[in-house]
Amino acid sequence: MRLPRMSGTDVCRELRRISDVPTVMLSAVAKEIGVVLSFELGADDYVPKRFRLREPVARMDAAMRHRERARRAERQPIRAHDPIEIGALRIDFLARIVELADGRVDLSRREFDLLAHFASVPGRVCSREELTNGIVVYWTSPVLMP
Repeated sequence: MRLPRMSGTDVCRELRRISDVPTVMLSAVAKEIGVVLSFELGADDYVPKRFRLREPVARMDAAMRHRERARRAERQPIRAHDPIEIGALRIDFLARIVELADGRVDLSRREFDLLAHFASVPGRVCSREELTNGIVVYWTSPVLMP
């Protein structure tokens, strides 16, 4: 956060403007506002100082894995007519049915929309605004767009 020529938040903002490279912020600033601002500017993770040496490396590796999963998902959008299976979970978008280990899961309309949205954009962090205002109506869309 406190860099000699430019603040870490400015660096993050500029990086996001030109690239989607995974970004992990390391800082002595551990106040909530600094952490939240970093995420809002596009950081993938935030590690306050007094961390163990291998922790930031593990977090960077995780951010890179998440970014790669998101890129794969962007190349292959989930089609609404294709049910998906994630382990024991099965989501049928057209029928709006969720099954877990051969049993049906009763969900409200909003719960289904949230689950379907998360399943359609694996590895991607979703903003609160996206979740509260931008959820796609899954039973009418031929392709789920991230």
